[in-house]
Amino acid sequence: MDLAGHQLPSGSVRLEPYQNWLLHDAFYAEPRSEPHPVAAFVLANRGIGISLKDLFALFGSDIDDGPLLAESAIELHRPLAEDADYEVRGTIESVESRRSRRIGPFDRITCRFDLFEAGDLAATVTNVFAVPRPEAGP
Repeated sequence: MDLAGHQLPSGSVRLEPYQNWLLHDAFYAEPRSEPHPVAAFVLANRGIGISLKDLFALFGSDIDDGPLLAESAIELHRPLAEDADYEVRGTIESVESRRSRRIGPFDRITCRFDLFEAGDLAATVTNVFAVPRPEAGP
């Protein structure tokens, strides 16, 4: 699978005030107008130009086959804002075939999602997915 460097369709997303309130509440934080940092993760995954189901199909996997979110990193380049529109651009950065005792063969797929507000980079979310692969035959 040679998807490294593949650009994903861009999309857009907005963080509504009630969603910001819910995120703060879910993380036992005092609700305020500045979004909780995890909002970047939510915005990135909601705002890419394809569904997660279609993303996993691009990886050659069905979302029901058990792909895992193995790692995620959030880098805020500036504070996020509620009631702001974000453009989300995604790239598949790397694909590595690996094997684990627990899940057997899998691909470790690293995706970077950049969130732009009014053309300026606001946040970068890097997700690493473990996508199970069938065992090789004899």
